[in-house]
Amino acid sequence: MSHFIQKYGPLHLMRIDGLKLFIDANVKNEDRGFAYALVVAHDKKGRPMQLRERWVKEADGSWYARKLGLV
Repeated sequence: MSHFIQKYGPLHLMRIDGLKLFIDANVKNEDRGFAYALVVAHDKKGRPMQLRERWVKEADGSWYARKLGLV
């Protein structure tokens, strides 16, 4: 992750596309809600980037993604 930050800097969110929610997940090995999305952002030089994200819903109702942290 530190290499990514060094190369691209902090990302600035432009939009979230293709959000697919699975609030009451009833999928094998998944006992909480989750979502898939395409996050469109730009880096420190203004170059656009697309990141495919998977978020999970915490017990307190917040959403968490490994790459982005708490959203």
